[in-house]
Amino acid sequence: MGYEHIGANAEQWRAYAAQKAAAGPNASKLLLGVPGSKPDWLGNTVAEHVDWIVRDPDVGITIWDARFSDPYWQTAAAWQALAKIRRGQ
Repeated sequence: MGYEHIGANAEQWRAYAAQKAAAGPNASKLLLGVPGSKPDWLGNTVAEHVDWIVRDPDVGITIWDARFSDPYWQTAAAWQALAKIRRGQ
């Protein structure tokens, strides 16, 4: 599906901000995909990508390959970040 080509600081239309802008008034329906098995992609760690989503309460998150094999997902910080997204903080 190409999720690994979209990210917090990706170029052009692949950037999270560009995806949000394209969604326009429907941005609250946008779910940005992050991998459960990769430690980093496009020059940022999974934590950095998740942090971008946490800072923008207008979008949501979806986790693909949810085996959570990357160590990031075994940390309290990961799940605290997801809780913030869920609460819209």
